[in-house]
Amino acid sequence: MRFSDALIANEPHYIKAILKELAGPKLSSVEFYSTVPNMKYLWNYDSNGIKLNGRKYYFHNTGNYSTSEKTGRNMTTQLVDRGAEFEFDVYFDRITDDELHKLVWTLAIGDNRSDCNQQHKLGHGKPLGLGSVKITVESVEKRCFNKEDMTYSVEQVEQADIEKYFSKTPFDDKLKSFKEYMCITNFSYAQNEKVAYPYGNDKSGKVTGEGTLVWFKANRNDGRMVKANVRCPVSYHLPKITDKNNLRLPALIKSDDFGSRNNNNRNNRGGGYGGKGGGSWSSSNSSSMTGGIRFKGKK
Repeated sequence: MRFSDALIANEPHYIKAILKELAGPKLSSVEFYSTVPNMKYLWNYDSNGIKLNGRKYYFHNTGNYSTSEKTGRNMTTQLVDRGAEFEFDVYFDRITDDELHKLVWTLAIGDNRSDCNQQHKLGHGKPLGLGSVKITVESVEKRCFNKEDMTYSVEQVEQADIEKYFSKTPFDDKLKSFKEYMCITNFSYAQNEKVAYPYGNDKSGKVTGEGTLVWFKANRNDGRMVKANVRCPVSYHLPKITDKNNLRLPALIKSDDFGSRNNNNRNNRGGGYGGKGGGSWSSSNSSSMTGGIRFKGKK
């Protein structure tokens, strides 16, 4: 199977923007990338019964992807605005009719209407809400070669027959993985929320990247050091994609003794929220992660 380059098909509007900071996956965050039978205490990838959460996807969202501050950790780029149209071809070889059905269905995610909510995410900046694309199948062409008489024929599939590919789902729609995929590719699934990385306040009370780092620290033993041979408790882990009413996780709110080095409130870097008088998990401002997606919102 081969995909051609996608060529612009209309007159798009371009936007120059400074993107918010994007980082790479942190595989050490086992509480979001995996599960174990007992998730009250920290585990690792060698733990008994560990299961990976699957492929990493990002929620569709229409939040603010840009910032006015240029740093050494973000980038300036040119974006194509909403409404841009591209055209491309998919070439396939030696596939069955059933496999062709699955291919066509998957390209449009079960609905070939251009205004359908089932959409892919392509390209850079997916965690920031960029890359939402609706793919529609305009034509299907079968090329057949007969080895016996050495003849070559081309069959153009009629539009009415193309629509038949979407009349029946070629996958088991009762599978957990199928249900999760249909949720995560639905453009409207998280549109009432603001999608972002989990967050907390930094030392000045501002929501920053440092606050996000502290959130992850505080998720393990409230950010405090763990004594030798003592199991490290974990506060929160990845919610289930299909549990739409419980996708949120609490934000971390600044305390007066943020970063203090007393024995009741410290971690390996001398910061943290744990201990007496430390920070607290807020239910009024929440962030959530689901299916490897970082999700943030306000109730």
